[in-house]
Amino acid sequence: MGFLLRFDHEKWRVVVEDDDAVAYAYLLDGDAIVSDVWLYNCGPDPVERPWRDGAEGPFCNPAEFTSGDDVGEPVGSSAVGVRWLGADGSGIRAAVLLRERAIAWLEPGARPGWSVRVVKDGPLAKRAADRNG
Repeated sequence: MGFLLRFDHEKWRVVVEDDDAVAYAYLLDGDAIVSDVWLYNCGPDPVERPWRDGAEGPFCNPAEFTSGDDVGEPVGSSAVGVRWLGADGSGIRAAVLLRERAIAWLEPGARPGWSVRVVKDGPLAKRAADRNG
């Protein structure tokens, strides 16, 4: 049931990937990834930090970083969208939408970006409250 979506705006692109384990969004300038953010885990949040055991990503975000809110199962491709922000010359930003609600933000250089689903900054996402999303 995973999916790969692409949203284009001028030279920019947001790619949202759900691989049935975890979902991420990526902001691309041409072919270069300039921002990324964890969106949600498809199953229970792990207790351990999976990047510590030498595994290759993409990684599920551990419970210590997440709000524990369920995104609602299952998330289908029709539930995901992007709203382009700042295209007026103030700098490009993209809000990733889940069921028409902004859940994450990407902007060039933000690695990681911001998510409403995290309670503590980590390597996969920063708290959206710190972004003034």
